[in-house]
Amino acid sequence: MRNTVKVDQFIEVSLSQLQKKIEESFGGEVIFVYGAIDRELGDAIHAEIETLKKHKEKISKRLVVVIETPGGCVDAAERICNLFRRSFEIVDFIIPNYAYSAGTALVLSGDSIHMDYYSVLGLTYPQPKNGHGQWASRAVRLQAYNRLIEKSEEGNLTEAELFLLIKNFDPADMLAIKREKERLQDLIKKWLVEYKFKNWTKTQTNGKSVTLQMKRERAEKVASALGDEKRWFSCGRNMTMQALQDEGIHLTINDYRENEELGESIYQYYSFLKDCYLKENVKIALHSANGFTCMIQEKAMTNIQDQRTIRNNKSKNEENKSTDCKGGISVRLPHRLEKLSKQVDRIRHMEG
Repeated sequence: MRNTVKVDQFIEVSLSQLQKKIEESFGGEVIFVYGAIDRELGDAIHAEIETLKKHKEKISKRLVVVIETPGGCVDAAERICNLFRRSFEIVDFIIPNYAYSAGTALVLSGDSIHMDYYSVLGLTYPQPKNGHGQWASRAVRLQAYNRLIEKSEEGNLTEAELFLLIKNFDPADMLAIKREKERLQDLIKKWLVEYKFKNWTKTQTNGKSVTLQMKRERAEKVASALGDEKRWFSCGRNMTMQALQDEGIHLTINDYRENEELGESIYQYYSFLKDCYLKENVKIALHSANGFTCMIQEKAMTNIQDQRTIRNNKSKNEENKSTDCKGGISVRLPHRLEKLSKQVDRIRHMEG
């Protein structure tokens, strides 16, 4: 008779094993962060880190953040950065998929950045919510506004464009967008000098000693390049690892795929989380040594152990079908999880 394994227990065992492999590779605590950069995400991370410090006898001085985010608010990015630095001396970022706008800026606050051929960052523009509660890029809006102003100064503005300018663009709002962008750029420059460039002591070309002024000038160039909507065709182009290394930016990006075992661990860790938990109605998701926590659209924070109890059915026709869980979340059992079921059964048998 086939043994049955609760999927939540099974996934937690798999995630725990993969997380420990990543922790061993970096020598630090690992936390997975998913969601828009806003106050709620900051609050959730704050609670997660405080719980981690409380429950672990000895916590590492290094934090490894595996992150996926569409971006968000400048204030929240700054608070999250301060939160990380308050509790850890070294902060590294891993981007298995994407981190945009304010998320890109947050990643640039890291001591090191780890990507692979599929990972991307984005234009460093704040992305607040629009009137419909959706995350909208301000880069496109500001670019359109600036273009209309330029045409007006040149005397080439049509009546239709003048009507569009008056109807759809509030000068005060446009000024606020510019200032918020400038503030984000200032944070990037500050973070690069304090963290990313802090161990940059010699130039690669001639071994010249690096001064504080050189770091500031370098940070200025990087921040300017990453915030140039014309260069990146507004928000339509992603910044790959190669682009960040080559195209006049020359940021040091670590390719985690160079370590085959580490690359596979990161891929499996992220894939498990994405396949099982990152559904459309999940607003925020965190995973650490504390386990998995998520916030669904109803804004109810729940622990995964309380939220999911799913069993494999004996019938082959029922395997891999979606199963309703508490909190309205539906989880599909990926094929890769089935392949490890025997391993989990053995672990449970040994523990028993």
